Amino acid sequence: MPPGPKARGGSCSPTISPRSSTQVIEVGDLNGSEVDLDKEEASMTVRAEEFKRQGNAAQGNAAYAARDFAAAAAAYGAAIALRGGGARGAVYRANRAAAHAAAGDWAAAARDARCAVAHDASYVKGHYRLAQALLEEGGDADSAAAIAAAAAGLVVDPLCRELHMLMRRALDRASAQHQQQQQQAQRAASRSPPKAARQRDAAPPLPPPPPPSPPRPPSSPAAARSDDALLRMLCAGVDGAGHGLDGVFAQLLQKDAFQRIVFPGLSEEQRKWAPQTFRALLQDPAYSGGLKDAARKAQARAASVLEGVKKRGREGGEDMDAATDAALRPQILQEAFAREVVAMVREVHARAHAAAAEDPAQHASPDQDEATWDQLTLPAVEGLARMSGKAGGVAVVDGYLGGEWPKLVAGDCRRMLAAGRLGAGGGAEAMAWVEPAELAQAYPALHELVIALHALPFELNAKAPALALARALPGSTMVSRLPRGGDVGRRLDSVISGQRTGFKGQLQHESADRGCVEGAGSAAVAAFKITAIYFVGEDEWLPGMGGEVRLMHQAVVEPRKSAAADGDGGGDDSAPTVVEPRPDRLLLFRSEGVWNERAAVEAEDMWTVVFWLHGAAGSCCAEERAAETAATAG
Repeated sequence: MPPGPKARGGSCSPTISPRSSTQVIEVGDLNGSEVDLDKEEASMTVRAEEFKRQGNAAQGNAAYAARDFAAAAAAYGAAIALRGGGARGAVYRANRAAAHAAAGDWAAAARDARCAVAHDASYVKGHYRLAQALLEEGGDADSAAAIAAAAAGLVVDPLCRELHMLMRRALDRASAQHQQQQQQAQRAASRSPPKAARQRDAAPPLPPPPPPSPPRPPSSPAAARSDDALLRMLCAGVDGAGHGLDGVFAQLLQKDAFQRIVFPGLSEEQRKWAPQTFRALLQDPAYSGGLKDAARKAQARAASVLEGVKKRGREGGEDMDAATDAALRPQILQEAFAREVVAMVREVHARAHAAAAEDPAQHASPDQDEATWDQLTLPAVEGLARMSGKAGGVAVVDGYLGGEWPKLVAGDCRRMLAAGRLGAGGGAEAMAWVEPAELAQAYPALHELVIALHALPFELNAKAPALALARALPGSTMVSRLPRGGDVGRRLDSVISGQRTGFKGQLQHESADRGCVEGAGSAAVAAFKITAIYFVGEDEWLPGMGGEVRLMHQAVVEPRKSAAADGDGGGDDSAPTVVEPRPDRLLLFRSEGVWNERAAVEAEDMWTVVFWLHGAAGSCCAEERAAETAATAG
């Protein structure tokens, strides 16, 4: 093993940190470097794979248009083989489901559509393809499953016209099947033989009963307004695990999937203290305070979705009867409740971190030895502390570890993956929460990197006291793997002004422009102050490999949300800062005021180690923005 990274300032501390000879890259220079011919030649393989993937998709589209559905399915399958994960993988699977459907193979279409939904639960077309395939397969259970699939899609997009039409067809089919069953039962009863004959000659067994329906909402207005009654009804539905519906609710009922969705990335030891099942979470006192609020939000969401379904029906000249309403409402309500519970867990953990950051005992004292390690130059700290201008709030340090350490860290990451330590995160991301103590023996290079990252708050407090950062808190460091085809939508990492975003590893169903969503309560919470991303790798990054991080100030992003096109509001200050994911590069940006997103990975999997630095509420970021606004107005 090579000698450790250079110790800071001649310190005799046994804790080893990265070398001090770091090079700070000015943000303005990050995008303009020229690529020589050697690099262009080296990137040809990557580009060839990209062209091949695009060619397969184009061949699939052309074959579908020519009604050669078998060839279309094969071409989409080839594209899936090259890039099977993430949002694009969901698109290719939905396209192949369409090809199977056009060929009349509804079972294959349903399989692909289920995979599309599993890869990207926010992809509405995946829900549509699944509902369509299930409906066309026929049968009582398929009609019920089609209704559930359409309902899950409408929770994502209540205005999707195609899903409303499918929902209406599925409801009509289910109603007709119910009437037919009643007529058959009446005819059988009229032909029923005497009791003795029935005892001697047992009738053939009846078809298995349909899955038990979820409990109906309370019927009286008083009970409907009662939070306790609503929560009891939703919790009781958790025990009705036999309905087999697709969606987040159904996944949370599966013990092996529950922790993966709600608590992704935990180690085996950490999973022991986390709730093991959905039922256990609902009974855990740590989350009881947010459950009623989650139930209220779910009820409002379900009412909105159901009203949309009824409105579409009225436009077609049909009114939803009470029986259909009673059957459909619990399914939509439970799906909305499951999504709100996942968000509530993120909220509880974010608030716990915020409370810990307020504790004076957690302050990263500038008098500690770690403050002298000099990992960041003064210009880098000043750029990070300053929020004004396009380059404000961002710092990039190249050669962070140096020497052979990047290669060793990459090897530790691969061994962690092989050991099954990583779990599913948001979208295509795989991740694991890590702590220094658990890394020391099994993953020594990762341990050194995390120790160095955890020293940053001390140094930053010494050089920029206004940041008021806390020492590293448990659950703030993550190893992440983004596979080929995977990307990360736009989000704001911090929790500010009564609004929140979820932890990075948690399931995300919000769109890119809704990454910051309304949270419980009105108190401002400031948990994440600075996001630090270390790019893992041992080979040179080349243009075309993808995975770039795009950064944009909140003041620029907010007006762009209402623009008709994403390119509106042009100008140098509105263009994102693009940071290339070069190995051994450390990127730091202000979590409170800088939005971030990750471009799709076009080559091999990309690894990062992310450390979120916490701080006390009301520190400099909000004050800086107010001062900048006043200066601009003046």
